Amino acid sequence: MEKQTFIEVQNVRKAFHTPTHTVEVLKGVSLQIAQGQFIGIVGKSGSGKSTLLNMLTAIDQPTSGNVLIGGTYINQFNESEAAKWRGKNVGIVFQFFQLLPTLTVIENIMLPMDFLNVIPRQQRKTRAQTLLKQVAMQPHAHKFPSALSGGEQQRVAIARALANDPELIVADEPTGNLDSETSKKIRNIFNDLVKQGKTVLMVTHDDVSGLNFDQIITIEDGEIVSASIPVTQS
Repeated sequence: MEKQTFIEVQNVRKAFHTPTHTVEVLKGVSLQIAQGQFIGIVGKSGSGKSTLLNMLTAIDQPTSGNVLIGGTYINQFNESEAAKWRGKNVGIVFQFFQLLPTLTVIENIMLPMDFLNVIPRQQRKTRAQTLLKQVAMQPHAHKFPSALSGGEQQRVAIARALANDPELIVADEPTGNLDSETSKKIRNIFNDLVKQGKTVLMVTHDDVSGLNFDQIITIEDGEIVSASIPVTQS
């Protein structure tokens, strides 16, 4: 059975204006992504990858064009609406973790639940422990981020991204700051999330080994130059 379209980007352009000139970072990008797919977004620095991610998470709005996720035009949100939608529907994983240093691991994971009130209060601690177990970090629940390695912090960051059970997981260079062995563990977690039915978008520079992408989208100078299905998948 064919999967339903979950994400649709319609002729999106994004321009940044300075007093002297205009820089067009996205130049009429269009794409469709089905529910439950694992999508790699690749391209050199400055190609527009992160800007596209900002469009897909409503962190920023396109200059023109539309972005639909789950049938909702997220480009029409105001700032408050975008923040509320993002908190419920998107889990974001950054390259540099962005855990709050004054909160313990489990407190970091519970924080998005406290902000959105999607998960009943009495269930939040149990859910956080379950998510920590999922990323093999349960023994570290009461440590502070500074006591963890980079790979351990990234696993916690993934658990935090899953806090409100979002349908969409977006990862921006999640292994870019990690050694190869740790990167492999993180990749396995993302592969497992797709098996659980999550839609995962991952920006990466060029190393796509160990990732079972359904499609690899290549961006160059603000345009999609290819959208290919990997020949072999591990």
